[in-house]
Amino acid sequence: MQKITSKNVKHIVFDHDGTLVDAGGSRQLYPGIEHMLERLDKEDVKLYVWTARTRFSTVEFLKSLGIISRFEQLCCSTDSDPKPSSVGLRDMLGDDVEPKSVVVVGDSMADILGASNFGARSIGALWVSNGDRKHRQVLLECGADQLATTASECEEKLIELIRQG
Repeated sequence: MQKITSKNVKHIVFDHDGTLVDAGGSRQLYPGIEHMLERLDKEDVKLYVWTARTRFSTVEFLKSLGIISRFEQLCCSTDSDPKPSSVGLRDMLGDDVEPKSVVVVGDSMADILGASNFGARSIGALWVSNGDRKHRQVLLECGADQLATTASECEEKLIELIRQG
């Protein structure tokens, strides 16, 4: 696992289910997510959601949680090629975005492989699996640059990356 280093992280892309939201259980934000989004709002970065969920359900979910306005744009399964294809990232971010200015935060193989296919760095979200050893290994094998076992840990890693410049 290599340490992410960059002086120009400007775009942070979050997966929806299993990263931002417990869509199968409580249907709530995971602990620490709201604080992380509030803190990132104060930084010079743009936030996005890249999900395998449909646009309609993603918009409704994020609206119901009161966080949809925090995101610059969404890319959903109904908008572009599915993950791990990087076409959705390119469609959402545009041709002018340098892949190394992007960090993808996700909990699945598809999230991490999609980031890698795009040329972006990634942080594997382990809070849904409680840092399960097998999940950790899968994300590392897919190319995760870093791992975070809590949203708070992820927040600190992202803030560090943003402020390195």
